[in-house]
Amino acid sequence: MKKAILAVSFGTTVPATRAANIDILERDITVAFPGWEVRRAFTSPMVRARILAEEGLAIDPPAAALAKIALEGFDTVMIQPTHIIPGEEYDRLVAAIKPFWQAGAFASLKLGRPLLSYEGNEPGEPDDYRIAAAALKGQLPTYSPAEAGRIILMGHGSGHTADKCYDLLQERIELEGIPAFVATVEGSRTFDAAQEWLENEGARKVALVPFMLVAGDHAINDMAGPEEDSWQSRLRDGGYEVSAYLRGLGENPEFRSIYIEHLRSALPFNA
Repeated sequence: MKKAILAVSFGTTVPATRAANIDILERDITVAFPGWEVRRAFTSPMVRARILAEEGLAIDPPAAALAKIALEGFDTVMIQPTHIIPGEEYDRLVAAIKPFWQAGAFASLKLGRPLLSYEGNEPGEPDDYRIAAAALKGQLPTYSPAEAGRIILMGHGSGHTADKCYDLLQERIELEGIPAFVATVEGSRTFDAAQEWLENEGARKVALVPFMLVAGDHAINDMAGPEEDSWQSRLRDGGYEVSAYLRGLGENPEFRSIYIEHLRSALPFNA
C-alpha cells in the first residue's frame, strides 16, 4: 500500500521562519512515520502567490495536493493541519477534502486536529489546552518577583466562533501559573485588554511572544516592528521595558510532538 501524509499549514512568506518551523515539523513527521510519503500544502492563497512571485517556488493548496496524491496511486492518506484553532482555515481545509471523501478517492482517509481542539471533557479525551500551556513553559522567559515581569502572547485570532479557543487557552495558562495574557491580532482578546491587564498586574517588564506556528509577518511587524503602532512600540511608549521573542511554536520540539501525536490519533474523515 502507498501511504501519504499531507501536512497543511497556513504558510508564511518569510523563508527563514518557514525553515525554522514548518520545514522542521515536516522533517519530524517524516522521522515519526517511516514508510509514509510526506507532502506539503498551504491554505493561504496570498502566501502561495507571494512565494511563487518572490522565490519561484510553487506550493499547492490542499485540493491540488490531494489530487496529485490520488493520481500517483496512494490509497492510504492522513492529513495533519498545523493550524492553531479549528477556524476559517480549518473549515476551508475540510471543504477541500470533502470531494475526495465523497468520490472514495482513497481506501483510508484520516484527518488530524489542530493544536487547540479537545477540551478533555470526555473520558479518555486529552485536554489540548492544558497540554499546550504546559509546552509553553519551556520557551518563556522567567522573572523574579522584584522584576515584575509579565508575558503577552500574540495569537492571530478570528471572527470565527473558534476564537473562543483563546479564552480556553487563557484559563489553562492561569491554571499552570504562567504570568501571561493571550491577546490576538484579529480576535476578541484585544491588545487594549492586554495593556489593562499589565497595569493591573503592576508590570514593569514585558515579554512579547508569538503564539503562532511561525514567527511571520504578524510577529515581525505587528508585534515587534519599529512602527509606532506595533505592540512593542506602544508598550515602550507606555513606560515598559519590552523584549520581543521572534520564535514560532514550531521551533519548540514539544509543540512539534503535539502535532505528531494529533496525527497518530487522527480519525477517519467523515464530512
